[in-house]
Amino acid sequence: MDGLLRVHWKQWSALGVASQILPEENRIIDLEPLIASTQAIGAHDRRLLLSATEWIERNDARVNHSRLHRIQRMFSMQRQGDGEENALPVVAETVPGSVQERRSQYRRQSEKIADFFVRYPSHLQFRLRGLLGITASADVLLYLLIFDGGNSNAIAEEICHDQKNVYRILEQWAKTGIVKKAGKRKDGASSLHAYHLIGKQRWGDIFEYIDVSTQKCNYPNLHNWRRTFLALDRLAEALSDSRLTGDEYLMSTHFRDIHPIFDAIGTEGKIDVPSPKRFQGSEYFAPFALAMIRIVEWLSSPKIPSD
Repeated sequence: MDGLLRVHWKQWSALGVASQILPEENRIIDLEPLIASTQAIGAHDRRLLLSATEWIERNDARVNHSRLHRIQRMFSMQRQGDGEENALPVVAETVPGSVQERRSQYRRQSEKIADFFVRYPSHLQFRLRGLLGITASADVLLYLLIFDGGNSNAIAEEICHDQKNVYRILEQWAKTGIVKKAGKRKDGASSLHAYHLIGKQRWGDIFEYIDVSTQKCNYPNLHNWRRTFLALDRLAEALSDSRLTGDEYLMSTHFRDIHPIFDAIGTEGKIDVPSPKRFQGSEYFAPFALAMIRIVEWLSSPKIPSD
């Protein structure tokens, strides 16, 4: 559990929350998945939850609330909850103690939270939102800066926004010369147009992400944190369930269920997540657990290993 919490602390540290964990500088921080995941895992670290709550209260205008609610619903559905999607500051009201005690806790946490300034490469989402507002447009542009285009379905799925809204944004940008609209693929693999950002090099100049030695764009890594945090939440639930932790066979069964999502994460980090087909019964526990340790270490590492 400590490793899962460290992944969260690393990102909050980069947002100005006092921590002994080094801040995340190399992977782009995706704010709404971070909030939703902190809300879910906060029961295991009271200071993390209180610190995040205070940060949200100070920086509420930076949050895309419609996107946050969409992601919170994903966590609720995964946990088979009752579908309530309380914002993170409301969750903090469940912390035991009187109103005066909670206010005192918040005051103590406030002293540990610095004013947030956009300064790390990992803050690219905040820079784009400063330019385009707290809208889907900022996240669409973020996707197009990092990746070599895509259709509206693929982009909407990756950035967790409404597909119709993403389509309207891309169509408007195509009409104004911001993106190039590619023709539909002839092989029938996709029935949707792909969109590519025009002048990516110039965008890199504007945001100062040009590598001086190569004169090429050197953007930070855009990791799918929504997918990863949902996966880590399933792992956290298992680790906090005494019925599973005391039985390697039951835990191995759970590991088999969550293998596909962690296999995708492991592929990105060049970490082998063993297939459950290679092991019988409780034999799967140790190799999968080792892979999980490596993934968590990779997610919380100071630097992203180069290719």
